[in-house]
Amino acid sequence: MRTDLSSQLDWIPHHDSCHAEPSAETRNRAQVFASVTTALQRQHRLGRQSEFIRHRNANPLGSDINGKIPGRSQCLQPGTPNSHSSSGLQLTSSQAREGPPPLGPLPVQSKREASQWRFEPRLIREKGVQQEMGASRNRRTRKRRGLRAAVSLSLLFLLAATGFGAWLIVVPFGPSTETFVELVPGSTSTRIAQQLESAGIVRSQYAFDFLRWVRRGKLKAGEYRFDHPAALIEVYDRIARGDVFTVAVTVPEGANVFDVASRLEQAGIGTRQQFLDAQPGLTDLVADLDPAAKSLEGYLFPDTYRFQRKATPLQVATAMVKRFRVVAAELGLRENVHDVVTLASLVERETAIATERPLVASVFENRLSRHMPLMTDPSVIYGLEVRNLWRGEIYASDLRRDTPYNTYLHPGLPPGPVANPGMLSLRAAMSPAHTTYLYFVAAGANPQGKSLFASTIEEHNQNVSGYRHAVKKAGGR
Repeated sequence: MRTDLSSQLDWIPHHDSCHAEPSAETRNRAQVFASVTTALQRQHRLGRQSEFIRHRNANPLGSDINGKIPGRSQCLQPGTPNSHSSSGLQLTSSQAREGPPPLGPLPVQSKREASQWRFEPRLIREKGVQQEMGASRNRRTRKRRGLRAAVSLSLLFLLAATGFGAWLIVVPFGPSTETFVELVPGSTSTRIAQQLESAGIVRSQYAFDFLRWVRRGKLKAGEYRFDHPAALIEVYDRIARGDVFTVAVTVPEGANVFDVASRLEQAGIGTRQQFLDAQPGLTDLVADLDPAAKSLEGYLFPDTYRFQRKATPLQVATAMVKRFRVVAAELGLRENVHDVVTLASLVERETAIATERPLVASVFENRLSRHMPLMTDPSVIYGLEVRNLWRGEIYASDLRRDTPYNTYLHPGLPPGPVANPGMLSLRAAMSPAHTTYLYFVAAGANPQGKSLFASTIEEHNQNVSGYRHAVKKAGGR
């Protein structure tokens, strides 16, 4: 709705002089004019707009509170039309001289003439308001659509990244044939990831490195064996827990250092000669137990071990000696270790029957106490092996060969252990049975499957005769 102020406001008279003071009536009317204008503007301040319809080049300045009318750009010049602008009111000089029009609606003949006398503040029609509100809604809608599109793209990217990461980590990958990868000590995680990718164990070194960063785990050096496709997380877990590839090596009770060396070579862990050559330099491992030891003979405890294929003689010997220390601690073996282990090694080689071991140990103890030579074949054989003279079978000439381990020629215990005894033989050597036996025929050579013990030489000769008869009956020589 248009508001027509021509019926509410009187005409503001024009003064010819630029410096003439307005009358009180003029100031009052100016104040009313300013108040109405301010009220209209305040009414539509929020969400609506008002505008002034200016006529031609009218100056948008109104009167102030005192009724003064700023906005007169120039004074009247004689003979020159003059315009006085007051918030959209425009008069010509000829109209100004004619004086104010009467109160009430202006007598106009046309809309164009009325526009010269009337000030018309009016509101934007409802259609314009709706258009503006519609434009605002469109802007907000476009913004929301853009935001939704950005969120959707982000979610799609996140889902794609998650799927790709799951594919890298979960889907199995790797060789179908046996493949070995050795991770040397001191390798960085980046270097390890590169090795695994180069060997075809993992799809991406970056995925492996990222998984290690997430898990915050430590990777173990060693040789790893891969023989089937596996998920990345499985490969990582194996390396993190140190599941290195190892081979089993079994050291039986009674095996000596030469037997151990041969078994290591058969398992692919170095060569036999490498292990034997390293023996003199490994005695520091038992220096506190046996300061006089010339090798680790007797201290390579019988057991089944697992070693990496590139294990060194020191690593192998350390594991076996460690096992010996554990057993010795269980048995309470702390004193006279050298003699106990040497005696136990003789017992171990003479019989494999658990119940006979304390009896065999008693025979050796009784002979030692009487300063009788032990006359044990395993010791003679070991002396021959040390000199590389062993022919696989003992001969009479071997019993006469002078070696430090020939107990037929030298009384007392041999210089050191001749084999690696187990727990039962160590216990028997520590606590021999109380007997009067001085002789025995070992069960290992007796077809009857048991050892024959005697306290006198006559009894022993009878046992030897019975042994030879049993051998002949069995078809031996």
